[in-house]
Amino acid sequence: MAVIGNNNRKSVLEEDASLYRAKDEKTEKQKWSEMNREERVNYFMDYYFLKCLALLLVIGVVAGIVKHMLEPQTPVVMSVAVVENSLTPDGEPAFREFLEQLCITDEGNQEVVLDDDYPTGYESLAKLQAYFNTNGIDLIITNEEHFKEMAEIGYFEDLNALMPEFAKAREDHLCYAPEPTDDTSATELSETNAQADTASSENAADTEPTLRAYGVCITDCAAFKDAWGYDSEAVAGIVVSKANEENAEKVLTALFEE
Repeated sequence: MAVIGNNNRKSVLEEDASLYRAKDEKTEKQKWSEMNREERVNYFMDYYFLKCLALLLVIGVVAGIVKHMLEPQTPVVMSVAVVENSLTPDGEPAFREFLEQLCITDEGNQEVVLDDDYPTGYESLAKLQAYFNTNGIDLIITNEEHFKEMAEIGYFEDLNALMPEFAKAREDHLCYAPEPTDDTSATELSETNAQADTASSENAADTEPTLRAYGVCITDCAAFKDAWGYDSEAVAGIVVSKANEENAEKVLTALFEE
């Protein structure tokens, strides 16, 4: 009999009991060879199916990303952002077609972006700022109140300087806003409106702000009016960091020629 511990008590198990024998571990290959077809199917489904499915999913995602990176991107010839106001479902397609016919010269190889997914909130401000920093927006359309807030931060070109003939001809449609008088820039758009109003008030106390024609009211323009479903004026302005200046100017000009 085997002796267990130091208390000289005898074990009730024989020395050759299975508890003391090392288990014979079978390899996966051995297990597989001993199974019939049905057992192999069940074994695969139980132990490997989900792993294989996950692996294929990962491979598919990676392949999709690599393909997107390697494929030549369609050049954007005009990018319009509609901020804090969504376009109407009935009018948006016609306005998009207007932009495409005006700006696309090589059909199938150029793209126009019309994005109205900029509701009020921090995420929209972050998205807008990201596109602004990468020259990803050419023209912004929004309500008059928000337009003036953005203009005071430094988002828009002065139309009198950029398009003097157009500005003179459409003088009664121009939207004026105070010229930024300090270091405030478009990178600080995420500041609250209250802070912007406070800064404006402090500046006004020192000196009368210079007004610039940063935008033009397009509410009644034939190519756009059906896409605007608000009582407030729709104001469009050319962004200072635009990549397609010529097309941006072309759009504003054509809106009043329709």
